[in-house]
Amino acid sequence: MNFHSKKFLEINIATVMLGFNGIFAKAISLQPGVIIFLRSLIAFSVLFLFQKISEDKTSVQRNHHHMIIFLGGLLGIHWITLFHSIQTSTIAIGVISTFTFPIVTALLEPLIHKESWVRSDLMLAFLIMLGVICITPEIDFFSNTTQGVFWGLISSLAYSFRNIFSKKYVKQYGGIYVMRTQLIGVLVVSFPFISMWNFTASHVDILNIFLMGVFTTAIAHTLFVKSLKYISAKTASIITSFQVVYSIVFASFIFLEVPSWRELLGGAIILIAVLLESAKHSKKEEVLID
Repeated sequence: MNFHSKKFLEINIATVMLGFNGIFAKAISLQPGVIIFLRSLIAFSVLFLFQKISEDKTSVQRNHHHMIIFLGGLLGIHWITLFHSIQTSTIAIGVISTFTFPIVTALLEPLIHKESWVRSDLMLAFLIMLGVICITPEIDFFSNTTQGVFWGLISSLAYSFRNIFSKKYVKQYGGIYVMRTQLIGVLVVSFPFISMWNFTASHVDILNIFLMGVFTTAIAHTLFVKSLKYISAKTASIITSFQVVYSIVFASFIFLEVPSWRELLGGAIILIAVLLESAKHSKKEEVLID
């Protein structure tokens, strides 16, 4: 296996690992904020040890360090609302509605940078709206499906803002440092939820949180970021989009959560829009992941 093939394999392994996030969100019986705090604490510890062992001494401006932590707070909001969406509805609803973020990013970025919208982005945004309408049978906030879609879209919005403003820091300081530092922000945002926890959890929940913190957070993110030095952002974005497919397939086998025809149709429309958006960007750049 040549070097490029190895990196391609690593990014696919990372994406499969990330596909299990929805499974953990559904399987762990704790409140989403508590799960995210414990997950982030484990992941931060692993990445901190990794940087100590590798003797990485990245020099960072103090104001940049504080901004990276703040953006980590947005990552925390993204994770908490995603897990709440999944626990409220289904894995398919939570993941599909959250994965509208590439189009949300394409619409927000021109506004932030005071640029004009691209017509094709507006067309893809319309496709996304159709997809969201398909997976939402009725606008009833007392409906679990509607609540799931709502929190998934909030998750998508938070993730889009985090990615837009994190891009320059990833280029300057590297993805692993930025991820580790942003986990501090996640811990700050999720810490208040610890007060809602009575500090009891089953052995299965503890094991699942440990596996999520190590494998789907620390290892998966490290594999992904390292592979981005050799694989274009376009390819990485397309591969990452298949987290949706992996999550739904895993949920079908593990929890017997078979999506309805509306969810499959809406998910297909959203996935097509995301793939088209990803295919537009062939320039190699850093990509941040969930």
